[in-house]
Amino acid sequence: MVSDISLHFNPRFSEKHVVRNALQAGEWGNEEREGKMVFEKGVGFDLTIINESYGFQIFVNDERFCTFAHRDDPSDISGLQIQGDVEITGIQIQ
Repeated sequence: MVSDISLHFNPRFSEKHVVRNALQAGEWGNEEREGKMVFEKGVGFDLTIINESYGFQIFVNDERFCTFAHRDDPSDISGLQIQGDVEITGIQIQ
């Protein structure tokens, strides 16, 4: 069984977009690509994701980047997974 993904956050350097999406019951929803590319290869950043009742508030380097509306029940979120070519220097979950 494929687990749902409440927030897929994917900086795509080749496309110069940060894609947001969700996976529900094995199906990807519509991608959201609004906003500028705020990441640079090889440059460190702070990423803050706040899980509000209506959606995720996403901040990059303390500046609001976007909101991603929940597509499923936020109380069902039970984990965090980070993949890809990124060096993690710290994680704080509150």
